[in-house]
Amino acid sequence: ETLFLCVLPDQEEEVLKSLHLKEETTLISLVSTSNLATLIQNSGLPAEKVYKMICLPAVAELEGTPLLVPRSTSPDLHSMLSTLGGGTCILCDNEEIMEAMMVSTCMMGPIYGLMRANRDFLIEKGVPPKDANYVVARQYFGMTKDALLRSEVVDDCKDSLDKLISEQTPGGLNEQTLKNLEEAGALDTYEHTMEAVLNRIQGKTDGTMGGTK
Repeated sequence: ETLFLCVLPDQEEEVLKSLHLKEETTLISLVSTSNLATLIQNSGLPAEKVYKMICLPAVAELEGTPLLVPRSTSPDLHSMLSTLGGGTCILCDNEEIMEAMMVSTCMMGPIYGLMRANRDFLIEKGVPPKDANYVVARQYFGMTKDALLRSEVVDDCKDSLDKLISEQTPGGLNEQTLKNLEEAGALDTYEHTMEAVLNRIQGKTDGTMGGTK
């Protein structure tokens, strides 16, 4: 049997210690702050039966991309989790790799914030709110879909985003907009933000840009 642990971080220890799990039980924690050593200790299960998984709400529509650590040697487990990601579950070699990859899951809020700013700009320019909301959502969907399709091409996946950027029309509007953002330091701010949230994930700071513990 497989048990998915879906509780708040401060509930994890109490819940695990209250359970009497069979040795053959597979435990998969979806608690973002979980670490494998603590999960093993509190569950009493063998290390090879304990996993941590990270995913976003899109898994409800089978469109997410689950991250799993450690690498599972069970084809059945990997197949089951892959269904949540439309056929993909990324296996992480260790917790450090997963923590780094978790940073991309923290970009959901910022992306929505950017889309909202885009929508509000259109509304301010006279675009009907319904049309502004829809066109922004559809355009971002098209862009991310293109990036996803490129990343699935084996020979092109390593630098697929660089190629998409290089394909912007020289002297065109997209090239100019990206240049403006770079010159304004917007992309550097994104990098600093990612470092800050990684520090929080790793328990080093509270995740603010100042980085206090």
